[in-house]
Amino acid sequence: MRAVAPPEAPWPGLLVHTPQGEAHVLVDADVLEEEWAGWDAAASGHLLSPCDIVRRADGHDVALPHCVERADAFLVRRRGADAPLSDGECLTCAVSLLRGAAECAAAGIPEPHGTWWLTDAGRPVLATGATEAGRSTAELLAELGDHAHGALRHAILDVRDALDDRRALMRDVDRLEASLFAVGEPAPLATTMLTPQRARTAGVPDVPEAAGPERRARWADLIAAHVDGDIADAASQAVTSVWRRLRRPTRSRRAPWVLAAGIVVVVVGAGLMWPGGGVDPAGGSPVAADAAEGSAGEGGVPGGSTEAVPTDAAAPIPSPGPPPEPAPAPAPAPDPGAQPPVAAPSTPGGTGGGWVDAAEALLAARTACAGEAGCLATVAEDPARVFPAGAADLPGGQRSITLLDEYGGAAVVRVDATATGATSQLVVLVLTAGKALLRDIHDVAEQGG
Repeated sequence: MRAVAPPEAPWPGLLVHTPQGEAHVLVDADVLEEEWAGWDAAASGHLLSPCDIVRRADGHDVALPHCVERADAFLVRRRGADAPLSDGECLTCAVSLLRGAAECAAAGIPEPHGTWWLTDAGRPVLATGATEAGRSTAELLAELGDHAHGALRHAILDVRDALDDRRALMRDVDRLEASLFAVGEPAPLATTMLTPQRARTAGVPDVPEAAGPERRARWADLIAAHVDGDIADAASQAVTSVWRRLRRPTRSRRAPWVLAAGIVVVVVGAGLMWPGGGVDPAGGSPVAADAAEGSAGEGGVPGGSTEAVPTDAAAPIPSPGPPPEPAPAPAPAPDPGAQPPVAAPSTPGGTGGGWVDAAEALLAARTACAGEAGCLATVAEDPARVFPAGAADLPGGQRSITLLDEYGGAAVVRVDATATGATSQLVVLVLTAGKALLRDIHDVAEQGG
């Protein structure tokens, strides 16, 4: 545990961790005013509200979610890092800001004195009555409009304009929220910027063998210069893993047959085009495929395989004819101990329980897949991605799943161990083609005590 105070937190308090790994900030109840809007706010809403009340010998503490960064500082940091929010992240923030403003309007309070914060789960919440006032909801929506593009930008600015009339906001909140979801898909907020995003990994260039370790060293040095040792080690390991996967040669059982067929086609073509019916005029012998040496170059092996061509594969062919039929590959013997693939759940329902049930089924299916790529493709958005070990790997009876937030086609749940000391984790679920899939699993951020 350690003490925190503004501007590191909305109020001065003590940062503590539960045995399950959850982080809370204990704030003296006397610091919070009796009129504080958070007392009556819903735990699932977007106004910061108590998680619990802790009795002391001389009073009471209020356990609040751990707010790790102000929302305006988060936007400035992302823009300064030349990494503006994606449209999906902008939509996530805009919906949170809209819902928080609507909750304030429903409670009968105007634009409150307070600050928008991000919790350790990446959830935007409004700390009403905080000791330091941040940028208003309207100002943050205007900033989000600068990050967004096209129709989403116009929808966000419409929400900002609607904040001027509290009564109209309460009447139109459903329409405004629907207009946001109609032009984009929500995405979790990337608060650390250390996890590779799919858009970044799509264009990773091939790295020469000799330059690989040197390139990795530069990445590690850059990361270590700006983050603490534990995070730098994790980032370095991730970069090494990506580099090794890039250097692993791509092999195909069909490659030798495709290569042989390509050589035969070239030889036959050269024989047909040779003067005198494809026979050497000097000796009458069949024409050797001199050009076959490079026939497998760029198009011979699918996937860019660089396997060498055997020297006897380019030997003269006695007579042109159809390429040999490849022998069928023997079917692999069934493994009696292997788990059959488990079907992923379909679209979750409109309630939080639907997402929790989907997460439970997906995690159980992922465990049953036992690393088999074809099976993982039915439960994970990226079956090749490796997730860290933690509470998500435990059997269903040894973990608990809690819905933290959902935005239409995406949701974030927290997985905690009920008995063991496994690390608590956040699991991101998305809807793809009407089916729930795992997008990301990462450990809950721990703060030094």
